[in-house]
Parts: sequence; structure tokens; C-alpha cells
Amino acid sequence: MRSKKYDLEPMPQIIAQFPQSGMTREEWTVSLDRAMTDLLELYLPPAEFGSFQEWRLAPVGKPGVLRKLDATILRQAQTAGVRLTLSEIVLKRTIEWHGERDGPQKFLRLGKAFAHATLIFQGRIPPPLDDPTLYLTKQETVAELKVLLQKMRQRVDSRRRKNVPLLDLFFQIVTDKKEKFVALRRNQTRWYEFLRQEEIQLLLPNFVSGSKARRITPMNLFDAWMAWCKGAARGKSMDQETVRKRVSAMGKYC
Repeated sequence: MRSKKYDLEPMPQIIAQFPQSGMTREEWTVSLDRAMTDLLELYLPPAEFGSFQEWRLAPVGKPGVLRKLDATILRQAQTAGVRLTLSEIVLKRTIEWHGERDGPQKFLRLGKAFAHATLIFQGRIPPPLDDPTLYLTKQETVAELKVLLQKMRQRVDSRRRKNVPLLDLFFQIVTDKKEKFVALRRNQTRWYEFLRQEEIQLLLPNFVSGSKARRITPMNLFDAWMAWCKGAARGKSMDQETVRKRVSAMGKYC
């Protein structure tokens, strides 16, 4: 993703970078601080990013830089929720709010952001689709699915492989250390949960074979997977066409 001037247009959701369970408090702290730092390095001009790094070790910071840090914290809190406070960067900055005149207003906004994230976690509202990295993820994953499709077809055509269930074959290839399926391997748990659904397994043969009219393209499979991911907590996929359009719209921010 290219560097850009800081603004509050669509920005990466750092919570999407981490597994939702299995991490210790210390691992969350390190991971969130690294993700926040990487995000600010992307959005802040070099001089302001340098001021941010100085602030991390100093008692005060430049007002302009801190305003942008505050905006980033409030934005990320809408999807990361209260776990964001495990970041030492966020903790240091929110402690400073106690001494600032507009501190109460910032805490009110932070509370509303946490409430919004909780509704997402509980599946009561869908997660946003305003993360530019979704567009990059789609490009990377679709390219890998095209290669995977070719390999699956080769193995299905092989007599000694013909009895292997397609779901098992999908993951045999993806998890093979000799293969370079970076994006698929990174999200393999979500892919497995998606593909093991009965209705998806019934459609999976159309990914590997079938007439052109019935065949599922790598791009369509990704869109269906993303729609499922965004609606999984609610037990209902988002509209696939809506997901396709919104993810495509993120391309102009990359």
C-alpha cells in the first residue's frame, strides 16, 4: 500500500491482523503496539512520525501529532474494542487525556467506539468494509486460488487421487510446505470453516470442474468467502455483490 497524507478515509483495521483467541496479554501488547506504529508510519509524514516516536519516550508531544494519534485510536477502537487498551501506546495516550480539557469528550467517544465494536463481536451488526487491505488481500488470494485450482484439477484427473474428498485435497495442497500459498495459509482456519459448510461442499466440485456456465471462478469463491467472514458472527453471510463492490472500491486507497 502506498504512503499517503494522513486523513480519516478508509484505513486498515489492525484487529484483522490477529487471531481472535490464543494470544497472551503480553503478545497482544507487543502486536498492537507494532501494528499501531506501522499504521502511523504509513499515514503520517516522516517528520510527524519522528515526533510520534519521540513522544513515546517523552512526557509531552506535539499537539498536531497527538490529534492525529487520538483520531487513529478512536477509529481503531470501533473494530478492535477494549482490547486496544492493551497497547502501551493507547494506554499512555488515554492517561494523558485525563489532564486535557477535551479529555471527557474523548472518553465519551471512546466508550461509544467500544460499544460499536462489541455489537460487531456479538454479531448484532456487520463489520465495516472500509479496510484498504481487503482489496490487496483479494488480489493476492485470487492469484493463489487460480494456481490452486490448476493443481486440484491435475490431482482429480489422476486415478490414484480421484477418491480424495475435495475439501481434504484443498488443504493438502494449501498446507504443503513446498507450495507458496501465503494468503490462503494465513487464513486457512477461516477457509476451512467456510468450505466445510454443507452447502459450500456441494458447490465445491464446480470450482474444480463442471461446465463454464456452472463453474465457480476463483474471484467468485473469494467474494463468497469474504461475505461469509463478514457475517459469520451473525450466522448469516453478507450480500456477496455488496461485498464485491465495497472491496473493489478500496482499490483507489491502495
